[in-house]
Amino acid sequence: MSRRTTIILDKEVYEKLVAESVRRYGTARAMSKLVNELLRRALS
Repeated sequence: MSRRTTIILDKEVYEKLVAESVRRYGTARAMSKLVNELLRRALS
């Protein structure tokens, strides 16, 4: 089940996430998908 939340990112972190989201998915709107993937990998 998905939960909506707000996190405060440092500018540099945000810019890297946007760039990676655009690289992988062609849009910054996929940032939630990217963050979930990265967190799953980091927490496993």
